[in-house]
Amino acid sequence: MELPPYRIPTLKSVLIHMWDNARHYLIRIGTVVLVFSVLLYILQQYPKDKARERAFIREKAAITAVSGQAERNSVKILEHEYNLYAVEYSALGRFGKFIEPALKPLGFDWRMSVSLVSGLVAKEIVVSSMGILFNTDYHEKDALGHALSKNYSPLIGLTFMIFVLLYTPCLASITVLIRELKNGFLSVFAIFYQLSFAWLASLLIFKAGSLLGF
Repeated sequence: MELPPYRIPTLKSVLIHMWDNARHYLIRIGTVVLVFSVLLYILQQYPKDKARERAFIREKAAITAVSGQAERNSVKILEHEYNLYAVEYSALGRFGKFIEPALKPLGFDWRMSVSLVSGLVAKEIVVSSMGILFNTDYHEKDALGHALSKNYSPLIGLTFMIFVLLYTPCLASITVLIRELKNGFLSVFAIFYQLSFAWLASLLIFKAGSLLGF
């Protein structure tokens, strides 16, 4: 293959290249990622447990009737616990529970399972999915980081990152793969191979880390 001669890039060409990539990323964030994040939020909200919701409202009213710092802290704890229950009861939570057994050997729970499925659309959604599922307050500094460190060990975090790194990139990549291979069997095999390789690599790291006491 004939290659063009190497040249020192000019400032203009570097800026144009930077702008093209930044524009592509911003368009992706503002369309696919945004739409899917909104969809996840809707699935997280419905259906609702009406009986549990009424009990929560009564309990919250009883606590707020008494003023004081302890009562305000109790309300925050109550709201957080109810929100976590509501997410687990929702359609999104039920879907996560359904696919959880397949990823349980890796140390992943239903929240991580849902995030990985959402990452098939675009891997940028994995983080936003975790924020939605943990019902984190985005006004609080590093709220998601605190929630993750509280619920998962560093080993599970490493295993999760390895899986995200290795499994099927995104829908756009899958579309290109199918178009280039032009073979349904090979396309399915390639997707299955990527998922299987990510699962086996993550399992190996998780089991090895567990044996070493991490």
